[in-house]
Amino acid sequence: MRLFARSRLPDAGTGYAGPPASAMHGRAAEIADAGAVPWEVLWEALKLPAPDPSDNGLAAELGLRDEDWLDPAFDIGGTRMIGVRNSRQVEIRMGHTTRGLNVGGVQITWVRAATQPFAVTADDGALVADDAAVANLVSGFAPSRAWDDMVLSGGDEGVVARRPISMRGQQAGWVYDLWLCERLAGALGTALPVADLDDAATPYDMG
Repeated sequence: MRLFARSRLPDAGTGYAGPPASAMHGRAAEIADAGAVPWEVLWEALKLPAPDPSDNGLAAELGLRDEDWLDPAFDIGGTRMIGVRNSRQVEIRMGHTTRGLNVGGVQITWVRAATQPFAVTADDGALVADDAAVANLVSGFAPSRAWDDMVLSGGDEGVVARRPISMRGQQAGWVYDLWLCERLAGALGTALPVADLDDAATPYDMG
């Protein structure tokens, strides 16, 4: 048991002195540590150079489209953003949970690139991995509230991050998770064929 509470980490991007958001369009690959970057800078960096001009939804800037989604096992509704980014299928699910008796909103980010099995957790803002290659990729990240309550798994169905939607958490957490999942998928994974995920359960019991 802790005798003294740790001081709360500052918001993600506090003290950021890099280029402004307007100069970071499409430059996500140049970001070394997303947890050190403000949300608006990361959002601009994740935008695709030429999104679909026929889709004026906010997610279209990221090459994704918005749809309703219904968990086929539990009839719990939510929304999702789906598409293909950097030759990898992406699905982001929000607002549902199927974890036993736990009831609450979640943000789930799924990048479909097969990897060796691994897991990442956040410990007081620091990312801790159970795999040496993954640990090497995240070892230089500074502790950050960007990773509040995030857990992540990789395997033969892709790289999946999950976090609850909570008042104290990072409400735009899926944006940070998308950057991290894509970074790990790009370094360690092989893109899977695009599949119909309408009735697909979230991998690794992360739903």
